[in-house]
Amino acid sequence: ILALGLERFFFVFHNLKLTAQGLFYVLSTDFAGAMMLIYSSELKVCYELKELFREIFNSQLARDEAEAKLVAWIAQALSTGFSAMKTFVNTLRNWKEPMLNYFIDRLNNGFAEGVNNKIKLILRL
Repeated sequence: ILALGLERFFFVFHNLKLTAQGLFYVLSTDFAGAMMLIYSSELKVCYELKELFREIFNSQLARDEAEAKLVAWIAQALSTGFSAMKTFVNTLRNWKEPMLNYFIDRLNNGFAEGVNNKIKLILRL
């Protein structure tokens, strides 16, 4: 199994063009993904930060508590020095207030985004 895992690791790492979402899917569900985390300290740090970020939004927090945790997460993300994290943090800062409003009623526009996506798919046909 280890040999198969390493083979899949190198295939995924060198040959696939993964989006961030696709990469995190592989990392969280696949043996090859686990191998990537073992062999890449940068990927491991990013994966752990992603899990912490998800934990914030999956927790039943008040808005003020969520803001404190998000500020701490941002500091931790910036401490990595990764340029991708800096870009993501800038996006978070730009959308911080609307994102924190989620913690008031836990409402989002996911349904509307899904409808818009379906309309775009139909129009492409």
